[in-house]
Formats: sequence, C-alpha cells, structure tokens
Amino acid sequence: RGGGGGVSSCGWEEGVRRRVQASRTRPGHVQDTPHIGAGYLFGGDVVAQFSSTNSIDLIARAHQLVMEGYKHMFNDTLVTVWSAPNYCYRCGNVAAILELDEHLNKNFKIFEAAPQDQRGVPAKKPAPDYFL
Repeated sequence: RGGGGGVSSCGWEEGVRRRVQASRTRPGHVQDTPHIGAGYLFGGDVVAQFSSTNSIDLIARAHQLVMEGYKHMFNDTLVTVWSAPNYCYRCGNVAAILELDEHLNKNFKIFEAAPQDQRGVPAKKPAPDYFL
C-alpha cells in the first residue's frame, strides 16, 4: 500500500496488546487468552485495522501448527507459516517456507519430514570438563 512496504510482521503483537484495553469496551474484538497463558484471539476487523494503520498488505506469522504448512486468512491479509514437519514426531503435518521475490510475489515451498530410516542421530559430544 501507499508507496511504503508491502509486507511486515514487526510490531504486530504490540499493536494487538494496545488494542486489548480498547477491546474491553467492544467484547470479542480482541480477547486475551489467559487459559493458555499467552497470546490473543482476534478477527479480520483487527487485522484490517492494523494493516491499514501501518500501511502493510500482509502479516506473516508463525508459531501455530497448520497441518497444510501454511494457511491464508482474512482475505489473504494474514498468513500463518509452519516450518516443522511432523511436529513432535506425531502430528503428521507438512511444513512450508514462504519465499517473496523482488515484487513481493509469494511462493510457498512445501516439505515433509524425513523418513524415519533416513534420520541421523546426532553425535554425542563428551561433556566439557566443567560439567564433570
């Protein structure tokens, strides 16, 4: 938008935190999640307001499991990218990497976990003397 940058994730959480106080007058706008100890629930209206205020076109985020490796939300203004295939060796999910070219065109590379028989076991290094 507006001649500036096209994509950003900087400041997203801080912007949401500032809106939590305001949300108390508008229930459901942004909701703290004390039951899990971290994070906020938000909707497309918050994403649209944040994006407009900060002149950005896309919010790219991570740290939420997405079975397909990535997931677009809110009319492609937010994307979650998950880069850990078969999370915890039990979820069966694929992973993704988001690539942006010089024109900010998006390309997602999808990959699966390495087969069990091809995974190496990291070599154990002897403990340093100061731990003995």
